[in-house]
Amino acid sequence: PLGPNNFYEKNGKPYCENDFHKLFSPKCAGCKTPITDGIQVNAMGKPWHPQCFKCTECAKPLGPNNFFERNGKPYCEDDYHKLFSPKCAGCRLPIKDGNILRAQGKDWHPNCFKCTQCAIPLKPDNFYEKNGKPYCED
Repeated sequence: PLGPNNFYEKNGKPYCENDFHKLFSPKCAGCKTPITDGIQVNAMGKPWHPQCFKCTECAKPLGPNNFFERNGKPYCEDDYHKLFSPKCAGCRLPIKDGNILRAQGKDWHPNCFKCTQCAIPLKPDNFYEKNGKPYCED
């Protein structure tokens, strides 16, 4: 039974705490349960419990302004690039900044595309290829 001090009211109707939150509180996009304490992270157009807004890959806690989104899922920067950024043919690390040099049908960091023998930086339109590796004219 509801007493005079232990109920919630909405549109003139009384509700117990559980039913009130089930019906009217925002639902967390992560765990789908009501956010009952009013503390939430708003990200990707949805409310989240702070503890539920975490990287899909590593579960690192995220903030509303420090995440990357892919297919409706949040990621930390490291995991986002590890999973979705193109990898450099030279160093094999993700190319994070979008500054991609295309040569030999592959993606490279501009500073990784260099002569296999002398390590001089190469341009994508001025190199020789031998056994699948780039070389300078010398």
